[in-house]
Amino acid sequence: MKKYTLFVLMAIAAATFCSCSSKRSPIKTFVMPCSDCVKADDALRVWASGTSDSETTAHKKAMATASAELAALLSKTVNTMTEQYTTELTEGRDGQSKSLLDEKNIIVVKQVLNGAAIVCDEWTKDENGQYTNYIVLELKGSKIIEAITKSAEAEGEKINKELLKTLFEKGIQEISK
Repeated sequence: MKKYTLFVLMAIAAATFCSCSSKRSPIKTFVMPCSDCVKADDALRVWASGTSDSETTAHKKAMATASAELAALLSKTVNTMTEQYTTELTEGRDGQSKSLLDEKNIIVVKQVLNGAAIVCDEWTKDENGQYTNYIVLELKGSKIIEAITKSAEAEGEKINKELLKTLFEKGIQEISK
């Protein structure tokens, strides 16, 4: 009986201790700065961070990472859009239009990346003096479509701007899933 009573008392003490300690130290959740800005319906956006003991270096690291990710995402989206666009074309011009668009896309992707806008730019500093810069870079779909259209039309190629826009937005939606 003594063992049973002792066991019950220990169980009650443990339960009381556990419930009290959970009230004193609530679980804290950390939400990454700028993570709420990553999705957009009409633009490509990427999130990146950079950490250093120098604010300038942290910012450069974040920008370099975001730029590289945005370039890869843009290239993938534009290549998919080009494939779908040429598939939609008729009149046997698929091969010619695809090669022209591929050429133009390489040039346009490089030009458009220089115009990426910073949508979010936040900082944290930890107890060791390290700065972390969190950023979100954005490229508007309309800017990309306009650049591709102008570039192709300069070569005398007629481009269906609305179809490109629709396919680009579809590509953005696929990425967002």
